[in-house]
Amino acid sequence: MSDEWDGILRDGEVVLWQGKPDDGFYIHPSRRKTFVVGAFFTAIGLTLLALGLIIAEIPMILFALLFLAISLTLTLGQSLWPNYKRRHTFYSLTNQRAILGLALPRRKRTLKFFDIQPEATYEFIPGPIGSIVFDYEDQGVQVNNVPQLFAVGFMRFAEAPEVWQMVQDLQRDMRQEKITSRGPQ
Repeated sequence: MSDEWDGILRDGEVVLWQGKPDDGFYIHPSRRKTFVVGAFFTAIGLTLLALGLIIAEIPMILFALLFLAISLTLTLGQSLWPNYKRRHTFYSLTNQRAILGLALPRRKRTLKFFDIQPEATYEFIPGPIGSIVFDYEDQGVQVNNVPQLFAVGFMRFAEAPEVWQMVQDLQRDMRQEKITSRGPQ
């Protein structure tokens, strides 16, 4: 095994598959309304800025710039940032775990591990670009003081059906091994 896996893989752990998510532009359905609202307010900000420049009103220009900055942050935060992160994400499936990695430029690589459990229920989202959900996480977003959970796993990748079958095979083998190790009763 290469040096890049030193200190990451456990004894007896073997990498079965590695891949990356689709890097095409995509906005998750849960973010689309916010994106549209942000784009609408960005258009208003641009209009205000143009009017401020035409009539040369400094307070109006400053207000338009502030309005534009906030609306662009809202719009780009729902579109460009998730797409940028996805382009720097990588996935690995071993005979024991699913590993999600994020290697953003000029930042320390981060890894997230999900042990494959024989009785766990994982979610397969089919499609030409499918996903495998290993867990749901609170990422600090709240709506009406209720934390919103987001799917975490191998998201939006073309090999999803094949990797899903590998996960199912691993679980089946683990269940079989568990039964075999208990012996006859």
